[in-house]
Amino acid sequence: MDFTGGQVWSYVDPQNVTQEFTRSSLGDVVRAKYWTWYGKADNGFEANTLFLKDGFEIDTTDHYGIMMYSGTTSSRRPTASR
Repeated sequence: MDFTGGQVWSYVDPQNVTQEFTRSSLGDVVRAKYWTWYGKADNGFEANTLFLKDGFEIDTTDHYGIMMYSGTTSSRRPTASR
């Protein structure tokens, strides 16, 4: 997952449709099945925030899992205890 705009990569949106994240996506709000990228402030999140939703998992054979610029925020709301 490259949130620096260096690579084009695929993700699955909430409707299970494969989309592409590109350099032009960086300034948008991009909603995926298990994460949301806030390239601009929206829904109480500051610009350049990656929100990880329940169910998010990452598996990679690359040297990194998630690339972000310095100053980027990542967030995850805690799951309610049972």
